Amino acid sequence: MKIQAEKWHAFGNDFILIDHPLEDQAGLSCLARALCNRHEGVGADGLVCFDRVEGDTRCRIFNMDGSEAEISGNGVRCLAGFLKRKLPSEQTFKIHSMAGLKVLTFLREDPPLLWFRANMGKPDFRPAALPADIDGESAQRYPIIIDGCKLEINLVSLGNPHCVLFVSEFEWQDWMRLGQQLESHPLFPRRTNVEFVRVIDPHNIGIRIWERGVGKTFSSGTCSCASAAVSIQDGQARSPVQVHNEKGVLTVDWRPGDDIFVEGPTAPVWKGEFLWNAE
Repeated sequence: MKIQAEKWHAFGNDFILIDHPLEDQAGLSCLARALCNRHEGVGADGLVCFDRVEGDTRCRIFNMDGSEAEISGNGVRCLAGFLKRKLPSEQTFKIHSMAGLKVLTFLREDPPLLWFRANMGKPDFRPAALPADIDGESAQRYPIIIDGCKLEINLVSLGNPHCVLFVSEFEWQDWMRLGQQLESHPLFPRRTNVEFVRVIDPHNIGIRIWERGVGKTFSSGTCSCASAAVSIQDGQARSPVQVHNEKGVLTVDWRPGDDIFVEGPTAPVWKGEFLWNAE
């Protein structure tokens, strides 16, 4: 079976985009594992499947391990870039995801980069929204012990789950090992994304990302939003926040009670045919 595909990236967080029916979850999960395999497939952090019905764009997003993600800020920005190339006169792109409608506004083109501002909705600090097995209306600086080490975690949902930790430096501990342990911690029945945040000043933070179903990633739109929102909620940052991912800087704009916005670029990498044996 030949599948037409394009690969896009947002600061090194790469996605394969295919126009494909969205109903077959098991088939799409298998396809994601095949396409995203970096040795036997095209290689990517995730797969974005989309279709267009009467002008509306719907999408489903799968991680490289085949699990489904409710939303990806970088993933929908890559899809908006793809759509902008097909519909150059359009300035606003409405994309329906498993986490609801996301509206992206085209800002500018700086070849090969296309810049967008995305409305990612309202951050939800209730543990039940992730979900997380923690009582209460919020979990800020919630104590947890891993390998005998006491940590403080901060939880927020952007339609997908996030666990944020503040650190003084990224080499403070083996953050990737901790990220892996936190991703699958019993507190999180659907697993979680994990962000390690170093506050530089009130308008700049650095982050390292352990992404659910993927592992270490170079950047993430929702992880940047979660990190900025928690930093603002904790009183350590003020909007707008420049979020320094490993491969570039995303701008997050949020005031408590309002929707959160993220700005950043995306760029095409490759397009062609993928030969897939569904068996």
